[in-house]
Amino acid sequence: MHSKPRVLVYVREYFKQVYIPMFGSLPKVDVVYATDFPTVGMLNIRDSFNRFLKHPPALQFTDLDENDIIARCRLLRNLDSMLARRMLRAMQGTIEEIIDGSHHMVFGQMVDDYITHLMALVAQKRGIRYFGLCGSYFSGCTHVTVGSDGTPAIVRAVSRDEAQKRLLKISTANFRQNYLQPTTHDFFGHAKRVLRYHAKLIAFPLLKFYRRDPLNYHYMVQPFVGQPKSLTNFIDNRPFHSDWQMQIEKSQDPLVYIPLGYTPEATTDYWIKDTSWIDYEKKIIELATFLSKDFKVVIKEHVHMLGIRDKRFYRELLNIENVISVPPPVNSNHLLQTYQPTLLIGGGSAGVEATIRGISIVSYCASSYWAKSSGALQITEDLYQNLPMVLNNARPAKVDHVNFLSDCLVTTFSFDYLQGSPLDAANESEVMGFIDLEYQRLTA
Repeated sequence: MHSKPRVLVYVREYFKQVYIPMFGSLPKVDVVYATDFPTVGMLNIRDSFNRFLKHPPALQFTDLDENDIIARCRLLRNLDSMLARRMLRAMQGTIEEIIDGSHHMVFGQMVDDYITHLMALVAQKRGIRYFGLCGSYFSGCTHVTVGSDGTPAIVRAVSRDEAQKRLLKISTANFRQNYLQPTTHDFFGHAKRVLRYHAKLIAFPLLKFYRRDPLNYHYMVQPFVGQPKSLTNFIDNRPFHSDWQMQIEKSQDPLVYIPLGYTPEATTDYWIKDTSWIDYEKKIIELATFLSKDFKVVIKEHVHMLGIRDKRFYRELLNIENVISVPPPVNSNHLLQTYQPTLLIGGGSAGVEATIRGISIVSYCASSYWAKSSGALQITEDLYQNLPMVLNNARPAKVDHVNFLSDCLVTTFSFDYLQGSPLDAANESEVMGFIDLEYQRLTA
């Protein structure tokens, strides 16, 4: 029995400057680091993974749903199925060796690939929990999930005063949370991102060879990450309706608003139970076509997805009668507040914005941090049987907005872990309070 919590921290190479200062600030915790890349003082996933590729492991946990793990990983689902399964099993064997029963909890990035997915599943089989960290909708905070499906962890207590201040900040019609990414989209910026992508395609094969790591996830996944890949895919305003406001105001049909998500991303690949959403553009076209028979369907592209999705997707949307394609720079909060549509959404942050503006919400992602407290109507996987009725019956939930934001904020640390600096005394106390509670739960 350890006298203090023993925590395994999974560190991708590009997050070393984030996790080491953070967890190194916790002297009351035994921290063990694991990484994909060779690093002195850390458990090396690479060598075990490559060993198991040559000599497949006798896996302890044979009841994992391999098809689901492959389908949700943006890399494995794009590989030859036999190679994907070999990689999955080699990584499972590696993780079973690392999560060996001596740890009380595991921390890493929010589950967004087959490695973190397996870590969460193997940890669960061991009776411990995987906590994922990611940027928060609330500026200056760190969102924490537990397990693989985006379930929010309850991290801390939140005062009503803190929630009230957050409410005042995000409730204005022109508020936009940009996650520190640019909202402008011009050809020069697009070209820079395309060139950076092609530079990776040149450099990463060389790094794979130099580091003797041919199946390293980070080096292989680049073609399947949401990033501009072609100069010819630059998007201007032509694929969107310039008269979108007039179309909304003239419509006699009930309004349904679908803000598009950034994809591929964990909120689509892992948070939504129905894996058909993974083929996101196809699902949106099918859904818009189906709903347009009874509703005026308002769709707005995510401003950070411009130049990433294929242009054909936008042309298909324009060809669907009774569907309005709103230009991405339009502020989603302004649209919600002005036209009061019913919001149809997965796990995106527009669910927060709609709740505090008294908008009806229908959600197909029950595990989002805001879903339960928002009063959103949840729909089953059989969208085409139940969805029109659910949308027609949706009404704004009667929720106290301050209490709602408190329920959202309790799933966050009150600091931004991406700052990459040691924790101050208050933040150290906050993280230790969370770790101690989990440790007590396990050792009681």
